[in-house]
Parts: sequence; C-alpha cells; structure tokens
Amino acid sequence: MLNDAVRPRLRIFAVPLRLGVLLLALSSSSAVATDAVEFDLDQVRWVNRILVVAADSQQQRDLLAMASDAKAHSCQFSNRDLRMLLIVAGSTVFFDGKAVGATSASRLIAQLGLPDEEFAMLLIGKDGGIKQRWRSAVPVQEIFAVIDGMPMRRSESDADLDCR
Repeated sequence: MLNDAVRPRLRIFAVPLRLGVLLLALSSSSAVATDAVEFDLDQVRWVNRILVVAADSQQQRDLLAMASDAKAHSCQFSNRDLRMLLIVAGSTVFFDGKAVGATSASRLIAQLGLPDEEFAMLLIGKDGGIKQRWRSAVPVQEIFAVIDGMPMRRSESDADLDCR
C-alpha cells in the first residue's frame, strides 16, 4: 500500500508511460484506437493548460520530438498543470496519450482553427484562451517561459515539486 506522501508524485510517471505508448502508436502506420474517449476543452478549463501539437502525418518528425520532450520534462509539465493534445494528419487526436473519439476530434480541430497540412503548436491557458502560436517545434524551455510569465502561474509556483 502506498502512503499519501508518495501518491501525488506517481502522476508524474504516468505521463511518460502514456507518451511512450503514444510514440509506439504513432510509429505504426495503422494506429487505430478502439477505446476512444470523448473530450472537450471545457473539461479542463481552470484546471489545466494545454499544449496542442498538430502535424500533417503520423511520421512527422516535429510531432515525435515534442512528444519525446514532454516525456523527458514530465515533472515540469506537471508543475505547470500542462497536458498535451496531439493532432495527427488533421483527424486523429490524442489527449494525454489516449485517442479522442471522432466527433470530439472534429469539433476540437474546428474550434482551434488549425491550418491544414502544416505543423502547428498552440498554448492554451487555463482560461481557455490561446496564449501563443508556433509554426514549428520550439524547445520546452520556451513554452515554460511563456507559462511562467503568466500571472496565475506565478502564484502557483510555490507548490512546485523539485524536478532536479
């Protein structure tokens, strides 16, 4: 049985595991999910920030690089309440490594206004607004700097875990 002091830290290790499974799925040309979840951005409003990464194909190098960066910096992602939404080939959507149902995926893609057949990244704040757009992959430190400059984040940082 795990004690309560250890339990909150376990969520940090769930991110790399889910992203590892996602990377495996993305490397396969036939990544089809049978247990897709329904998802809407309103579900995480005022709870999480969302990093949206959209790529034109499952083999997109920048998409895999961003997923790998997220895995390597899972503690910092957790400290910033940052979760990933990956959009592959303009139709397949993964949220936290889980496939999103087709209806939710279509709605999200339309809602975000992402360009077709281009790489794009969006940072969505806890209030649901788009805080930053990028047309190419950027280092996670740049994403963290944008988040760390937000007034809400400054008040949250006192509760950060030590990520060393």
